[in-house]
Amino acid sequence: MSFKIKLGFITDGTPVNEEVMAHGMCRVNTRLLRALDEYVALVATTIYSTAYQRKHLVKEIQNKCVLIAFPYWLQRTLGRFLPQLRSQEFAFYSILPSLIKRLHKTEANWVFCSCGADPKILDKGFQLAQASGLPLAIYLVDDFLESALLSENQENLKIAKEKVPYWLSKVERIFVISDGLRQLLLERYKVNSIVLSLPYELPQKPVDLNSVQKNDQIIFVGNLSHFYID
Repeated sequence: MSFKIKLGFITDGTPVNEEVMAHGMCRVNTRLLRALDEYVALVATTIYSTAYQRKHLVKEIQNKCVLIAFPYWLQRTLGRFLPQLRSQEFAFYSILPSLIKRLHKTEANWVFCSCGADPKILDKGFQLAQASGLPLAIYLVDDFLESALLSENQENLKIAKEKVPYWLSKVERIFVISDGLRQLLLERYKVNSIVLSLPYELPQKPVDLNSVQKNDQIIFVGNLSHFYID
C-alpha cells in the first residue's frame, strides 16, 4: 500500500480568497493551501472576526477548516465582560480536544504549521503535534527573534529566547522561504531546513513594457527588514 501524506495544517494567517484584502501570512497561506490541496486533510486557522467570515476563506478548503476563534457575536456581546473570549490562545486550548478528535478522524499523519512572525503559532503547532502524537513540519518566512527585536515586542522576544530553540529542536521537518533564513537557522539554532519557495502562477504571456496599455502597479514584496534588502 502506498503512503500518502495527509496534513493537519495550522496557522494564524487566515487563508482568504484572492479577491479579499489580506496581510501578513494570509496570502501566503492561500497559495500554499492551493498548491498542497490534495495533501491537506484539515485546516485549523485563527480568523480575524472583525474582518473576515467563513465565506471569505479559500473556497477549495472551506469544508476542511476549523476556526480557532469564538463566534464574533459571542465576542461582541460578552467580550467586554470576558476578555478571554478574544484570546486566540484561550480559543485554541478550548477547542484542542475536539480538534485532535477531528484530526484523527481525517487520518492525518503530519501536523504542518505555517508560521509568520508571531512565535505563539509555533507553540500551537507544537502542542497540537504533541497532543495528537503526530510528527510536526513547519514553514518559516521569518526568524522569530529578529522579528521581535525589530518590532520591540517584549512578549514575543521572551518566547523567542526561551522557548523557540527547544521547539525547533523537536520539529521533524523545517521548511524556509529563503537560503539566507536556512543559513541563519543553522548558525543560530543548529537545525537543518529545506528551502521551499512560495508557489505562484506565471503570467500567461510576457508583459510588454513598451505597450501603451501598460498600467503602473505597486507590488509589495515584504517588510523592510534585512531579510528582504537584496
